[in-house]
Amino acid sequence: TAIGTAGYRKRGTDIPVTLKDKWHLGSNTKAMTATLIAKLVELKKLRWETTTAEIYRRKRAQFHPVMRDVNFLHLLSHRAGLPHLFDLSPYGKGSGMGPRRNIVRAALSKAPETALGKHYEYSNLGFIVPGAMTEEITGQSWEDSMKKWIFRPLKMKSSGFGGTGTPRKVDQPWPHLASGKPTATNGPEQDNLPSLGPAGRVHCTMEDWAKFVADHLAGLHGKKALLQKSSYQTLITPPFPGSYALGWG
Repeated sequence: TAIGTAGYRKRGTDIPVTLKDKWHLGSNTKAMTATLIAKLVELKKLRWETTTAEIYRRKRAQFHPVMRDVNFLHLLSHRAGLPHLFDLSPYGKGSGMGPRRNIVRAALSKAPETALGKHYEYSNLGFIVPGAMTEEITGQSWEDSMKKWIFRPLKMKSSGFGGTGTPRKVDQPWPHLASGKPTATNGPEQDNLPSLGPAGRVHCTMEDWAKFVADHLAGLHGKKALLQKSSYQTLITPPFPGSYALGWG
């Protein structure tokens, strides 16, 4: 209905934010990744119940027996028995599909910390792994799939990945700590490793983020949208007891 701005790009400066500024969305990315998977379900490229063993037929022998039964519903609802914290750095710092494959192999080789579907444990791995699974299914990176099936159809032209702005220049909103203090640096590298993309590296303008949210609201009301109404209902309905659905709290 309307959009406006208030405030400054960096605390301690008088440089105002603008409608064209790109904001780092963090874990709001999770809702986007879940929506991508919903689209692939509609295209019959996978099922919500598709397991890791079905996707990684040649590598499943390297997975812990229980983790071979992990499916998209377990992962996207943080009920796959994966740890809350996981160091990504040993598995490759570059972009592309390789580092995520390494992370999948390492994460799924260990026994689950809790029984599948029984315990909620917020974990970025719960979105990195399904992001990697989409790469195996489509033959393209999660980033390219997001552009193809989410950003372009919704005309989210400002969308991208990683930190924003030119290093040492206040030409985009600057990252800040929880205390409100600006971080020492900014720019594309001021973010989590690229492998974490499906869990939290999308940036865009607030108007483009609003397009994504508005699409969900329209779809839930049966209006023209990216997905079928039933898919939106699945995305916002917890598949297990609790209040967390698929990328949405």
